[in-house]
Amino acid sequence: ELQGSACAALRNLAVSSETMISIATAGGISLVVAAMRAFPDSKDVQSEVCCTLAIFATDKENQVSIASEGGISLVLAAMRAFPAVEKLQCIACWLLGNVALNGENKISIASVGIPRVLAAMRAFPVNEELQGSAC
Repeated sequence: ELQGSACAALRNLAVSSETMISIATAGGISLVVAAMRAFPDSKDVQSEVCCTLAIFATDKENQVSIASEGGISLVLAAMRAFPAVEKLQCIACWLLGNVALNGENKISIASVGIPRVLAAMRAFPVNEELQGSAC
């Protein structure tokens, strides 16, 4: 619970590109990914981490950092672990879309990520936000 709240706090503090870069430079992405790794059975922590990383993934350098820290495989694992959690699936699709703006990440996501995104689209066909993020 504390880890999820801490991730939400970092997300709320990243109100500008400068602040986001400062948080990332200070090791924020590493710590957020570590929270995801430490609490794989918590849908709440996984959701908060995905949301925080999705915000951070709007920056090109952060897209690379998220991938190098193992964030892509962890978000895909969260999608696999919680297929019925609509909020997590929606946020995870948004995150993958942002991280995939980097060409190398797009290749990394393609093999395992496409089936997960399609599964989310099938599971929640009337969730407009999820459908938009997935496309």
